[in-house]
Amino acid sequence: MDSKLVSIVSTAAGVTPLLPSMTYSSAEKSRIEKPFPQAFYLYNQFMGGVGVHDGHCNNVLPSMHSKKWTWVVFMRLIQAAIVNSLVIYNAAGDSTKKVGSKEFAMSIAKNYIRTAQTKRRGHTTIRQSKQKRCSNCPIRTNLLCNECA
Repeated sequence: MDSKLVSIVSTAAGVTPLLPSMTYSSAEKSRIEKPFPQAFYLYNQFMGGVGVHDGHCNNVLPSMHSKKWTWVVFMRLIQAAIVNSLVIYNAAGDSTKKVGSKEFAMSIAKNYIRTAQTKRRGHTTIRQSKQKRCSNCPIRTNLLCNECA
C-alpha cells in the first residue's frame, strides 16, 4: 500500500519473465502499466490467506488492550476459532448463501445465551436453614434450587 522499496527471495520464480502490472502514478494521476517480476506476481496471487484471516478476526471481536498478555492471546485464540469455524461452515453449506463473520459470531453468542436461560428456567431457588453445595454453583449457599434441596 505504500511506495517503499521491497526485496524478495524466491526459489520458485525469478526476476524474469517480467509480467505487466497496473500501478498508480502520482505524476500522471492515473493507473499505468509497469513491468513486474514474476516472484512478486506469484506472492500477490497466493498471499491472501493470513491477511484475510486477520481481517476476519478483527471483525469478530474488537482488539484487546490488556496488561495481561495471556488474556490477549486467549481472546485471539477465540477469534481464530470462530473464524475457522465460519470458513468451514461456509465451505460445507450452500455456496449461494454465505454468512458474514459478525453474523456468525452473533449467532454463537445468541445460542450460548439461549442455552444458559434454558438451564436457569428449571431451577427456582428456596432459602434453606443450612448451607449446602448446589449442583449448579461451586459455592456453599443457603439459596438452593428445588432439585438440590
